[in-house]
Amino acid sequence: MDNNYEMFSNGHSISSIFTGVFYKAPLCRAIIYGSIGSYLMISFPLQKYKQLFECNCQDIFFNRQIWRLPVSRLSFTEVKYLFLCIILMFQFKKFEKRYGTRKFAGHVLGVFVLTQVLEFLMLYSAHKLEYQLDSLPSGPIAVIFSFLIPFYLDLPRITRASFIGIPITGKSFSYITALQVSSSSIPALLCSCIGLVAGVLHRKNVFRVRSWARVPVCVSRVLHRFLGPLLDVSAPALPKNYGATLELQRIEQEERLEQTMLLANIQQHRSQLLSNRIRDQRSQWSGAPPNLAQDPPDDLIQTLVGCGFTQERASEALRLNNSNLNLALDYLIQVQASAPPGTT
Repeated sequence: MDNNYEMFSNGHSISSIFTGVFYKAPLCRAIIYGSIGSYLMISFPLQKYKQLFECNCQDIFFNRQIWRLPVSRLSFTEVKYLFLCIILMFQFKKFEKRYGTRKFAGHVLGVFVLTQVLEFLMLYSAHKLEYQLDSLPSGPIAVIFSFLIPFYLDLPRITRASFIGIPITGKSFSYITALQVSSSSIPALLCSCIGLVAGVLHRKNVFRVRSWARVPVCVSRVLHRFLGPLLDVSAPALPKNYGATLELQRIEQEERLEQTMLLANIQQHRSQLLSNRIRDQRSQWSGAPPNLAQDPPDDLIQTLVGCGFTQERASEALRLNNSNLNLALDYLIQVQASAPPGTT
């Protein structure tokens, strides 16, 4: 109790600690605060304009108001979707911290375009098949759901507890929240599925979405100059005894595991590129496929062993390079250079 009183008496208020979580995540802060502000505006002082943000399928096709589809994604009109999606977006802010704001904005832009195309195709198909689909829930539900793909694939799982043999991880709450959104109605389920499909398409770089969905540097600098003072926050300044809490230790552990996993993926990608390059060079230089069944000469193996390599690796390198000593030596040197520290 005394520690908490000392913490807040030194100027560390709850608002300052909460604002500090958006450090290096100004775009997520803008999306969350903008969603709350737009909902309050169209719910109270500007309630007469609320219908402009509703995605009515009849107006889109019969009245040819196609503009309703992108405009309806700018604001939530129901508080349940607003609350649950804000929780998800708060969890996904770590991607902006990892990618950087400019790359994260490009990701949001690309996914927004993909979801718009997929939602229009879905509504058009339902219209042609005469399926009764009156409206879709407003708000960027599909865009937010697209981040579940990297959330599932890239972030490590940290088991906190177990229930009836089922592990409960740090990501379980986010999955439950997403399930609540998608199971609330059929239109919400369709938007959720479209978001997942858009996330897969963006990850696979279908239609070269990562190439054209980029924010220009000049635009990024202008936005940062005018909006940076409003959205940027400084690093959270926490007292010493506050940093020893279990919650902050858990957050630090998650960040370390994420960095370790990211470095492992980079190392694996580099090793794959290196092996492909070596294979291409070997096919160009030797001109013949390697004969893995033929044992290389002992004198060549001993020559490589004398260079500091093990007999097994020397034999394998010679087999892969058709007993070519120069190619085998180059292969071993490049593999050793790409190996992580501590492995020989």
